[in-house]
Amino acid sequence: SPEELIIDFGLNPQPVGGGTSRLNAIAGYAAFSTVQQNLQDINSIYHSLQLSAEKRMSRGLTLLANYTWSKSLDDLPPGAGVTGFDTYSALPWDDPLRHRFDYGPSEFDHTHRFVGSYVWELPKLSGSKGFMRAALGGCQFSGLVQAQTGPPLTAVTQSNRSGTGIGQDRAVLTGDPYGAGACAKAGVTGPCKDWLNPAAFALNSAGTFGNVGKGSLRFPGF
Repeated sequence: SPEELIIDFGLNPQPVGGGTSRLNAIAGYAAFSTVQQNLQDINSIYHSLQLSAEKRMSRGLTLLANYTWSKSLDDLPPGAGVTGFDTYSALPWDDPLRHRFDYGPSEFDHTHRFVGSYVWELPKLSGSKGFMRAALGGCQFSGLVQAQTGPPLTAVTQSNRSGTGIGQDRAVLTGDPYGAGACAKAGVTGPCKDWLNPAAFALNSAGTFGNVGKGSLRFPGF
């Protein structure tokens, strides 16, 4: 189902490549610093397949399991959460490509999620006497397991290579982010420091915003 979300706009960025900020250029002197506006300008959509299984109490055992396969997409800037108040888009508010540049998986998106639980009730041992009946009769063992794929990750340099002063420029992807030097690489052994391969990223060129897509990378699951 589609939904509109709120975003924060910085209304006084510098031109791409640098220079006097927009409003100050109009005023003719440094009259403004930070000027922002909140607007319902963001769209999101969520689809999912949800499966549940339940084994009702029999022979003292109850089982419950739930699996969700889903995708949540929106055009909020990376790090903006669900409120849009945390970060600006890397592109100025009036750039016609801003929505496309910020479109990708939501910050809370998890493609796969599984939750299972059980309760095992031991016999009451009513036929036993003394310590065994008091200590073990009618006891319950229970457990819960959760497993899910990692949330989206966007490589942001927080540099000002674009010159706008917004500070949300993205990195440039130059190689396999999960390749050699990454903990995520299949079959890696020995000490491992970086989940991604740092050598696969570079700073964006002056006057550009980088090419890493929003949410195009993933944190590890658990």
